[in-house]
Amino acid sequence: MTTRKLLWEMTWQGRLAVVDCTIALVVYGAIYGITWLGSNLLDPVQRVQILNYQGNFIISILGLIVFGLIFAWLGGVFIGLAFGIPGGFVIGIITRLFFFPLENIENYRRVIMAVCAICGLLCSLEINLWVWNFVSSPHFHALDPGYYQAAHFFPRLATILPEFVANIFFAVIVSISLGRKIAAWYERESTKGIAQNVSPN
Repeated sequence: MTTRKLLWEMTWQGRLAVVDCTIALVVYGAIYGITWLGSNLLDPVQRVQILNYQGNFIISILGLIVFGLIFAWLGGVFIGLAFGIPGGFVIGIITRLFFFPLENIENYRRVIMAVCAICGLLCSLEINLWVWNFVSSPHFHALDPGYYQAAHFFPRLATILPEFVANIFFAVIVSISLGRKIAAWYERESTKGIAQNVSPN
């Protein structure tokens, strides 16, 4: 197997992140829906509106479910490819530099899992920072002047914090899952005796 083929195959294996990202977004959407409902029930103004307009509330929930499923599918494909393809390429570079040919399977597996977990954590922290800066910005405050009032801020903070935790959790899990799948593919190829001699091409 040449270096070029190794990098191409591992990069292409990154597409497997699509399924994991779609499942993660569905669960993430469910968590968001639950925390959104809880925060609105804690908000005095929103609670009154919900109790007074139960029909509209039910329609809104059904709309969120349909929208969430569509968003999860589209987002899973986009994020899965945007994250998985570059991730597979990075794993390929690490594999080529330090584990080609494969001699210690357990060590290789641990390194790849650690690298993927760190990358997933950094990506999730970057997304959380962007979201926090957005909701803390004067532009968001201008759109919703009541956001910083205590009666409104703390219920909404209760919505943001579970989302942040879920974002970190799912990003790390999806990253580790992708690394595990690519590592398993490379281990299978190595046991076939394909990865023996390296060509500089």
